[in-house]
Amino acid sequence: MTKKKILIAVIIIAALAAVLLVITGNRRGRNLFSSITMGNEDLIKVNGNIISAPAARIFLIAECYDAAQAYGGADLWNIQANGHPVSDYMIDNLEDDLLILMEIVAIGKDNGVELSSTERNLVTQAADYYYSEMTSSEMEYFAGRKSDVEQAFEYYAFAMKTIETLSGNADQVVSDDEARVISVQQIVTTEQSAAQSIVDRFNAGHEFSELAFNYSISSEVDRTIGRNDVDPVYAEHAFRLDAGQISEPFQVGNNWYVVYCVNNYLAEQTETNRAGILDLRRQAAFLETYEAALAELDVYINQPAWDLLEFYSGTLQTAVPFWNVYHNYFS
Repeated sequence: MTKKKILIAVIIIAALAAVLLVITGNRRGRNLFSSITMGNEDLIKVNGNIISAPAARIFLIAECYDAAQAYGGADLWNIQANGHPVSDYMIDNLEDDLLILMEIVAIGKDNGVELSSTERNLVTQAADYYYSEMTSSEMEYFAGRKSDVEQAFEYYAFAMKTIETLSGNADQVVSDDEARVISVQQIVTTEQSAAQSIVDRFNAGHEFSELAFNYSISSEVDRTIGRNDVDPVYAEHAFRLDAGQISEPFQVGNNWYVVYCVNNYLAEQTETNRAGILDLRRQAAFLETYEAALAELDVYINQPAWDLLEFYSGTLQTAVPFWNVYHNYFS
């Protein structure tokens, strides 16, 4: 099975700031059942939490809008891929995404997560505004009620809060040394003797950049790196240098390297890297909770209802994108 990339916004296309979750696209570990006892418009039920077909179509409208922006038009849905319309793949992807969304909702409720009264009011306001701005083509395809729009916003907001809450178990302290980003120049050779010769030439007064131009087998000379961006052996040699210092030759794989430190602390890039490391920790903390909880969830999929879910055959005119409305109210 391929891995599914899910922005912390859960649905592929949209994003809530800065944390990328990678959740496997298979259903291993889930108590997964096929259900025909749910309502005709009920698609997924996880521990009693149900998402409706009209709410799912809200997310499909959002994906259609984003794809049209990215690829220049809604005609994308008429393109065939491996003998099937692209829209079929988008619906299959949405099923996985909404399955994960509803699992996160269930996990949040099991862990005592709740929307505050202020957040619930924002859900209502966002849904009211989005519903009032829907175009005639959106309304025709949506075929639902304002309560379905509110369901989409509520589940989405609740999932975001669940991720934020359960990610809080991560270690919040990232040391300067761990986060540090440096600027270096490198020379790559295939022989240790050639790398040592470069060190000798540098010590004799030659400019490192000139030596790189003349002797490196790699066109990449200037690099800005954090510890996790390079091989551990490379990092060990590069991060012990002060500005203006050169490393001894060292081997990574089949090549030999000599590294010259231009700047041993780039402040702005270091702070960006610190935030990225913290995001990865938060991702890991949430993912650990998510995967451990799967076995405790009862997941029902109404496959007949999914089989009836189709993309709008015409051109969807979108006045106010779902994600824009969400961020306007919740950012």
